[in-house]
Amino acid sequence: MKIGKYQVKLNYGILKGFIDVMGLLLAYLIYQTTFAFVNNMTNPSSAVLKRIVETIFADGIPFHVWLWGFTFPIIALAVIVFSIWFMFAKHKEPKRFVITEANAQKYYDTIMITNSLLRILALFALWDLTFICQNNILLQGTSWFSLQFVLDVIVAGLVIYITYCRIKAFAKIRTEKDKASSEKPSVREEGKVKIKKKENSDEDVIMRG
Repeated sequence: MKIGKYQVKLNYGILKGFIDVMGLLLAYLIYQTTFAFVNNMTNPSSAVLKRIVETIFADGIPFHVWLWGFTFPIIALAVIVFSIWFMFAKHKEPKRFVITEANAQKYYDTIMITNSLLRILALFALWDLTFICQNNILLQGTSWFSLQFVLDVIVAGLVIYITYCRIKAFAKIRTEKDKASSEKPSVREEGKVKIKKKENSDEDVIMRG
């Protein structure tokens, strides 16, 4: 993996391991909730639920109902896939901070912890929304307002802010001068350009001779 031009590695400590185990647990709970939904739609667990399903879907369960019931589990799967891809993808240097060889690994470790925490919060919210959506398909009258979802959004905002503060503590904020110096070619690159120009000019002299 790389941050800009600096090579970094995936550090897997106890904290990150615990967070990822929690993420797997939430993914399993979403799966269990969806499995229960499918089971209740095809083989209702009670006489009341059987009557409801037979009344609403007397002609069979249409495709759009299944699609609606699987919407949030599919989003949860997409969140997991994106989160794993994000761990191994090459990342550009942030526009806000100056990343050097000395702090590149620390920056990567920080954003990876944030990635895992946000994945857990997203799965928490999607688990709650999965439960609400599937209950309402079965006419259980569950409110769409979710305190869990609101709390997840607030905590996610706090996590992002804390991450910003942590990076700010060890990485210099990029200024216009830093931007100019990063855009300016290095001395080594300038030397290569000069040598190339000199070689080209020598070739022109030989050709003319």
